[in-house]
Amino acid sequence: MTRAALSIAGVSSIVVALSVATPRTAVTHASPELLKLAEEFRAFRSPLIRSRTWRPARLPKEVPDYAALSRQQLEGLAAFQARLKALSPRAWPIHDQIDYLLLRSEMDELDFQHRVQREPQTNPGFYIETAINGIAAEMRDVVPYSVQKAEAIIAAFDRTTPIVEQASRNLVLAESSADLARFGLRHVHEIRQKYSGGAKLMAPHFPETHRARLGEAADKAAAALEAYGKWIEANLSRMGGQAHIGRQNMDWYYKRINFVPWSYDELLFLGETEKNRFLMAIEIEKTKNKGLDPLTMPTTEEWIEWFRLTYLQTKYWLTDMDLISIPPYVGESYLEAGTWQEPFGGIVERPGLMGFPTEPVKTPGTRLFVVPEDHWFTGTYWERSMRLDPGVNFGHSDWPGHYFETQITTRNPCPIRAAHRDNGFSQGWAFWFEEFFLDMGYPYLRGPRTREIVYNFLLLRAVRVPLGIYLNEGKLTMEEAVQYQIDRVPTMEPHISSVEVNGFVRSPFSAPSCTVGKRQLDQILGDRIMQLGYKIDWREFHDSVLASGQIPLALVRWEMTGLDDEVKKLWDVPALTSDP
Repeated sequence: MTRAALSIAGVSSIVVALSVATPRTAVTHASPELLKLAEEFRAFRSPLIRSRTWRPARLPKEVPDYAALSRQQLEGLAAFQARLKALSPRAWPIHDQIDYLLLRSEMDELDFQHRVQREPQTNPGFYIETAINGIAAEMRDVVPYSVQKAEAIIAAFDRTTPIVEQASRNLVLAESSADLARFGLRHVHEIRQKYSGGAKLMAPHFPETHRARLGEAADKAAAALEAYGKWIEANLSRMGGQAHIGRQNMDWYYKRINFVPWSYDELLFLGETEKNRFLMAIEIEKTKNKGLDPLTMPTTEEWIEWFRLTYLQTKYWLTDMDLISIPPYVGESYLEAGTWQEPFGGIVERPGLMGFPTEPVKTPGTRLFVVPEDHWFTGTYWERSMRLDPGVNFGHSDWPGHYFETQITTRNPCPIRAAHRDNGFSQGWAFWFEEFFLDMGYPYLRGPRTREIVYNFLLLRAVRVPLGIYLNEGKLTMEEAVQYQIDRVPTMEPHISSVEVNGFVRSPFSAPSCTVGKRQLDQILGDRIMQLGYKIDWREFHDSVLASGQIPLALVRWEMTGLDDEVKKLWDVPALTSDP
């Protein structure tokens, strides 16, 4: 549909159909074959090799042969791609055409994982993360642990040896990345002490009959990781591969997987412009706040209470301002006191954060564990900022950010969209509310000094754009990228920056996704304001975006506005070749 053919009345009907407030009914597709193909492909696609996407890999109950699994995935993919290509979607309704493109992008992503990124063959850290994350995932349950859960945790420890022993067979050293290997080695440092300490923390929550086995399993797993770490160190000089994917691959990934409508130069210009805008905003806030006392960090007990107040304040502020519909199934975000023992929180920004809850999570709701205020982790970039005022990140991470958004988009009545995950949408949506809260006068608990912190977050997202592009292009090494971020974002420090850079080089679009997604939402909003006669209903706008599902925002724009100028350019991006 062209701009000239699109009436305002027609656009309004699209938006109403998408509204969260509208009763959700099953979606009827023009092609039953598309639904069948999506179901069969998703059943085929292994969840065990996904560590280069922003979504975590599902963890195995039995250890697969990762090399054989990679071959099986790549060989079996061709038949699914042929079936999809045999369909003729161009005459379908817009909704169905978008669903076709979503399924195509999922197949393309799988192709990219196994032909370009090749995690099991090129990243020595893959095996460390898989082993450790498997244990961390099994621990997330109420205590005391049942016999069944105790057995599952011990089994996760026992899987460590057969996981890491595959590395020497599967890794192609000449193509493996020494940078990624060094990052993996950080998790192996002092692993015997860490696993021993973790087992001692878990033991009181284990059935007495299983405590000795827990200690033995933890010690055996630590020995396997320790031996693997020594193997990595002995072979670092033989690793001749690169962590980055290169500009050509990166450009293809942005367009074909994430439907980014802007060029390399446009993205760099966007990042630089946003960086300068937020640097100015920080200085303006500091000038306005001159003479105000600096913010002080509360105790952990106080912070837990403040977080609860932030949930209530945000919920009723959104309601009173009529900014978004709040479904009854989106519950409270809350904190509970936890403990720290690396690396049992998993390989993320909080690698040692553990909790032993005696009660299940409040339903509906989501729970996060926190450490005492005198712990070193409270001085890291995110933790320090959020403890000064939990409101600085609540709109991004909780209401109506990641937690809120995921609860809605995973309930999409279209089965293709309900299972699709796009980090441009997710990160763009969450980032959108950071500046939106500032502009709408959100009442931060700690007052105007809080705004300086939020603008610092906005600056960080802007700096990530060139950082991610230069990193994946190969202009920055991983260590250089860490320093690049520290040099440009006040209060950034090595712990968080290192974790971020490891994620950015392994998930090609994750670094720029916040800023790109946010600017795409700005674009959709501008289109809708013009189409509706220079006015907007905020609740309807936000509801309509969410009702699209967590899909690339260029496709959301097409569905919400009828404007197909971007999709026309992106539809015919060639499929992956041996050298895309």
